[in-house]
Amino acid sequence: MMSSKILPADVLSNVLGLPIVSNCTAEGSPFERAAKLMERRRKHATRTRVIAYRYDGDGRGREMCDKVQAGLTGGDLPFHDICAKLDADVQLIELGAGTPTPEDNARAAAFGMMVAEEDTGLIAVTAFGAEPSARKSTPDFFESTMPDTAALFGAMVSGARAGIPVIAEGLKAMEAAMALYALRPDLCAYVFICGVPTSMNDPRFAIFADDQADHPLYAAAALATLFIEQSKKPAAS
Repeated sequence: MMSSKILPADVLSNVLGLPIVSNCTAEGSPFERAAKLMERRRKHATRTRVIAYRYDGDGRGREMCDKVQAGLTGGDLPFHDICAKLDADVQLIELGAGTPTPEDNARAAAFGMMVAEEDTGLIAVTAFGAEPSARKSTPDFFESTMPDTAALFGAMVSGARAGIPVIAEGLKAMEAAMALYALRPDLCAYVFICGVPTSMNDPRFAIFADDQADHPLYAAAALATLFIEQSKKPAAS
């Protein structure tokens, strides 16, 4: 984990201090919204960043997560072919293990908020890890979440701050998006969720639901390809 001291209040202050997003950014279908954002990107912002965050709680599931990680780093999945065609910057970031404190989650969120670099034009993220044996029952996001989910939250903020789309995959992405919506619903105009079952369709978010289970990051990378291909098409007259 990052060593500098960052408190939940620091993250909240940063998020709440961002400029209000225009309503027009959230208009249209998810694909239309994504196309608008891709069109507005800075000319040099062409790099696609694909990131998986991992944090292991103290519960079961580490062996399965090790297999997931081996697949992500092995280089022989369909996901890797997609990323190669995108010339994407692919990273797997391990955030630690154990029972996190709110400060751990705040640090992870701050780390995620650094995802959008000068040349970043599209972000695709997911999170995985062994679940904790118990989670606090509280509406406070930084009290109850895990660092990998907090990092997704931060990546969403980073994309919104840079004005670029963030594709977030999986149930943890949904948790992060709901936390962001509770604070700044306007920033969710930059967030596109995939890799969740159709039962989780929520009108508050742009969701590309799919009941088919794929390897982590496959859905996000595939959707990134669609966004990029759509952005290359001439605008309708």
